[in-house]
Amino acid sequence: MNTPLDIAVVGATGALGRVLLEVLGDSRFPLGRLYPLASERAETEGDTLTFRNRELTVGDAEGFDFSRAQLVLLAVPADCADSLAADACAAGAAVLDFSSAQRNNPALVLAGGQAEGPAPGQRVRCPDGLSLAVASLLEGLTPAGVESVDITALLPAGVHGRAAMDELAGQTTALFNLSETTTQVFDRRLAFNLLPASLDEHQQRSQDVARLLGDAAPTVALNLAVAPVFFGASLSLTLHGSALDEAAVRAAWAANTLIRLDDDSAVLSPADAATRPDLAVAGLHRQGDALCAWAAFDPLRWVALHALRLSARTLASLQQPA
Repeated sequence: MNTPLDIAVVGATGALGRVLLEVLGDSRFPLGRLYPLASERAETEGDTLTFRNRELTVGDAEGFDFSRAQLVLLAVPADCADSLAADACAAGAAVLDFSSAQRNNPALVLAGGQAEGPAPGQRVRCPDGLSLAVASLLEGLTPAGVESVDITALLPAGVHGRAAMDELAGQTTALFNLSETTTQVFDRRLAFNLLPASLDEHQQRSQDVARLLGDAAPTVALNLAVAPVFFGASLSLTLHGSALDEAAVRAAWAANTLIRLDDDSAVLSPADAATRPDLAVAGLHRQGDALCAWAAFDPLRWVALHALRLSARTLASLQQPA
């Protein structure tokens, strides 16, 4: 019998934090006490939220006693992640960090698909939804003759947090009212626009994908842009190889439980992917010497579902006999 796990969700009122709570609440995870917390930057301490038909008050992460939680889900901005992670680890909690604060630190474990959950007093970094999705798509494709992959990803505002979603909503309303738009999260207007990601973001995501896949996987070229949508992402895939086997690619995707291989005539959009647990792929076809396909998924939900799997592994390790 599973002993319930006490969990603190730091950043509970943010875009990812809300999805983490939703996924956790809809699951059968044996949860003991839940502590929804907000960083000082969020200014949402004292707010209430509903979790499993209960009203919970959002606490202050800065003054929280992390020894009360066995697992801490850290969904906060990079500039406050390190101090909060240090406090939680010092209190003996296992920490799953979703921030980019230590993205360039090779010593910090990057918890991919088959990784163990964090141990007490350990900080583990959870990959972002795009990196997890790309790694899942490319898993097992080398035997199918895939040597390299070009991917163009159109990401939602939600991957940049709640403030980015609020900014998109405000800009859209302003434009409909023929008013001036303001920008804070992005350096230019996102509404009715496409914003290419920075070179630094391209490099960071590519590094994470390479770490998740290892040396035996196809090489990946990523192009990223933020689209004016709140949830759901789209991927344009082009597979290259001197001996591409289309049937083997289909078989690899069909065997992956995280992927839904749709009919080739299916039309996939970010709206279709939002709130779904799987990654949908459709339209696989040959174009010259390459294979092309289209995919759609919900990056925030993918991260949250992966976090749930890692949390279950942490729980299992805590229950093993010493």
